Amino acid sequence: MLKITGEDGAKEGAIELLSIELVRTDVEKQLRKRADAFRSQADTRSFRSAKYGLMFHWHTWTAPRHGPLLPYAEAVRNFKVEPFVEQVLATGAGFVTITTSHSDMVIPAPIQSLDAVLPGRTSERDLIGEIADALNKHGVKLFLYYHLGSNSDPAWQKASGFWETDTTTFWKNWCAVIGEMGDRYGDKLAGWWFDDGTTSYYYRSAPWEKLANTALRGNPQRLVGFNSWILPPATEFQHLFLGESQPDPTVMGTLKPSDNGMISSGMYRGLQASAALTMEQEGWGHSKLEAEIGPPRYTAEQLTGMVRRFEALGNVPIFNCSIYQDGTFSPKTVEVIQAMKRLLAKPITIDPEAKLKNEGSSGISVAV
Repeated sequence: MLKITGEDGAKEGAIELLSIELVRTDVEKQLRKRADAFRSQADTRSFRSAKYGLMFHWHTWTAPRHGPLLPYAEAVRNFKVEPFVEQVLATGAGFVTITTSHSDMVIPAPIQSLDAVLPGRTSERDLIGEIADALNKHGVKLFLYYHLGSNSDPAWQKASGFWETDTTTFWKNWCAVIGEMGDRYGDKLAGWWFDDGTTSYYYRSAPWEKLANTALRGNPQRLVGFNSWILPPATEFQHLFLGESQPDPTVMGTLKPSDNGMISSGMYRGLQASAALTMEQEGWGHSKLEAEIGPPRYTAEQLTGMVRRFEALGNVPIFNCSIYQDGTFSPKTVEVIQAMKRLLAKPITIDPEAKLKNEGSSGISVAV
């Protein structure tokens, strides 16, 4: 921890120093040129035109609405794709992000490269493929969330080489899994939401360019983001600022109305802005047995104000909705988003610089 001495009597401050990087000027220029070329391959206009998306943390710990927690393999077999897609369509969301690995390394699809590292963590049913096909029929895109280390899974960490000082084997395994999934789903997979980019990838000397290009296998137009939370981005080989829990549509003043969603200044410069925000009071997922998913944290009016402020800047909010183990989510959440969709169809006056508050006035004027 470093202390900063203020000038002219200003208070002292403290900063947490993550790293100091030394790079030759010629190497830095070469890396930046290749990163710029990587970013230029993808077109983020369709991502912005979606206006908003949904995210679902559906995993081994996801609780049913009633009854005991089923084993993950059984839950995969029982997942109700049609009701899930019907609820998604009712919200008007343009894309969906759903978890693969999270606290445990499991993938709801027959991914051979994962079985080669740690058998028994995949499924015979290709649930990802079924969801992708069902969504794509209606023009809704699919993104996948992937956590590299699965924080509560020591068996995976040991088998994959997660803790080894020489990370060669670990990144080889990562590329095998991600590459196989990219090839399998092709253009049905619109993007990757890679978690802990700064807090976990970075410290393992990630071969960023190789990882980013592997993530594009099967679809060169696929969008890639390595989540940095509120920390500096770990790499320039990505397209998206994922904005975990970042409700400020201006991204701390670095995104201007004239930027069309591409952050023009600050540490996230050059990335398409997005924000992952929890929709219900309980947070990122539903894990409590014999309990209903909690109520939405926003009214329809507040949600409308938020989406309009984001849309004016080209920033794309992603609302994380809690989900039950059978693949259905809260009717109350669907109702609020539906009401927001109706309000979005009405002409309004907005202030794109306004700050979002979870309670009180939405700061918008809606014509009726």
